[in-house]
Amino acid sequence: MGDTLGGRPADTSCYLNGQVDYVKVREKAFYQKGFSYIHSAWQRQLSIALMCSEAKPQECHRGKLIGNTLVEQQIEVAHIDEAGDKKTQEAINQSLVGKGKTTDDQPALPGLEAPLTQNEKIRFSRKKYASTKERSISSNVASWL
Repeated sequence: MGDTLGGRPADTSCYLNGQVDYVKVREKAFYQKGFSYIHSAWQRQLSIALMCSEAKPQECHRGKLIGNTLVEQQIEVAHIDEAGDKKTQEAINQSLVGKGKTTDDQPALPGLEAPLTQNEKIRFSRKKYASTKERSISSNVASWL
């Protein structure tokens, strides 16, 4: 489901200064469609595992975007970290925000909307990515060499 729930959306309007802006992603129809599949499976009492290439949930869109969306829907989330340990979404948010506070010293939890919109460590991807246009240009240059 990388096209709907993946950490590097094709929609260039989801990026700000090369970083994925998860607040913008949450508003997109493709994300809402992908999330509706997860919600539907949860309603049918199915277990779901979401995986990607990032081992650390606090550095992944699953921990910053999808996990918070699930918690807002009162769906329990258990992240498995790089050591194989389980972590709650609350623990992930607190590790990102630091000491349970947002950048303006407001409590980070349980109100999830504030950290998503106010804390850059949760709102944006850790890595910066080249835009689709830049990737296209660099692949064309590489093919000419």
